[in-house]
Amino acid sequence: MGQEGNWGTGAIPRDKIIHVQLRSDPRGAIDYARIKHVSGDESMVWFLSQKQDWAKLMGYSIHVAWMDEEGDNEKMYNQLLPRIATTNGIIMVTATPERGKTAIVKRFMDDQPEGTWYIHAA
Repeated sequence: MGQEGNWGTGAIPRDKIIHVQLRSDPRGAIDYARIKHVSGDESMVWFLSQKQDWAKLMGYSIHVAWMDEEGDNEKMYNQLLPRIATTNGIIMVTATPERGKTAIVKRFMDDQPEGTWYIHAA
């Protein structure tokens, strides 16, 4: 998105950003943004931290979820699974397994359920 007050300098171009809603805590963090989709419709992009309650996701249908770092919150990942089920969506996790084989790491490295891809970057 870019820096606050300088939206459109990141991965989403300025002319596609309809609205950015900031959170009060932490100051300057984005809560959500409405984005003009290539189809002409609007997309909602939510920004959640690992510290937020996973229940905030309940009731939503999500097309794409991206967990940047695995965190301690397996409940967050498990809550994302039904959110993408109705949209045939995807969950991306980019993480360094600093705590070893947690349940999420094991799911990708060992279990590899159908539709799961694991890429090891060395």
